[in-house]
Amino acid sequence: MALTTLTTEDEYTYTPLSQRDEKDPFYVTFKRLSLEVIAEAQDTVLNLNNDQSMTLHVNAQNLLALRHGLTGWDNITDTKGKPVKFRIVRGVTATECLEYLPQELRTEIATVILEVTKDPSKADELLGNE
Repeated sequence: MALTTLTTEDEYTYTPLSQRDEKDPFYVTFKRLSLEVIAEAQDTVLNLNNDQSMTLHVNAQNLLALRHGLTGWDNITDTKGKPVKFRIVRGVTATECLEYLPQELRTEIATVILEVTKDPSKADELLGNE
C-alpha cells in the first residue's frame, strides 16, 4: 500500500450544475476540510436520542463543510445587481454570505466539498472537469 500525505491547501473551483451552460456562470472556490472539521462533521450527522432512536442532521454537516471549506466565489449579485463580496470572519465563511445561497445550492456545494475531501482522486469527476 502506498501512503501519501494529503494537504488541505489545494484550492478547487466548482461551477454548480445549474450554471454550467451560462455564459458567465457563478462558481465557488473551496479547499478540502481538515481532519478536525471532518471529525466534527461526521459526529454531527447522527444523534442518539434518549429513547435510543437516531436523528440525522445532514444540514448541520453541510453547514460545517460550507463554513470551513469555502474560500471564495465569483459572479453572485444581490437583488439590485450589485456583486456580493465573499467574506471570511474568524476563519469561517460569514453567515450572511451563506444566506445568499438557496438551500439546494448549499447542499450541492457542501456535498462536493465533502466528497472531494473524502477522495481527492475523484475531484475532476466531481467538479465536472472530465
